[in-house]
Amino acid sequence: MNARNLAMCFAPSLFDAGAVWKRKSLRRRARCGGNGAHDGVLSTKDLDQHRAEHECLTAMILNAKDLFTVRARLQRDLHQQGHIHGMFLRRA
Repeated sequence: MNARNLAMCFAPSLFDAGAVWKRKSLRRRARCGGNGAHDGVLSTKDLDQHRAEHECLTAMILNAKDLFTVRARLQRDLHQQGHIHGMFLRRA
C-alpha cells in the first residue's frame, strides 16, 4: 500500500473522525424527527476536516524517518543526562 492508501485507512482512527459522524448523526436525528433519513451526508466543513486529516497523515507517513528518528547526538545527550533508562531508540 502506498502512503495515501495507508492514510485513508488509519486517519479515521488516529484523528477520531468517528466523533464527527456521531455528532452529525445525533444532530440529524434530532432535526429529522429521529428517523435519520439524512445520515451519512457530511457538510463542506466536515469534508475539509477529513481531507486535512488525510493529508496530514499522508505527510507523516512519507516523512516518518525524519519525524520519528532520534538523532544519535540527541540520544547520547539524553542518556548522559539520565533521561533514557533502557529505552530502545533507533539511531540515525
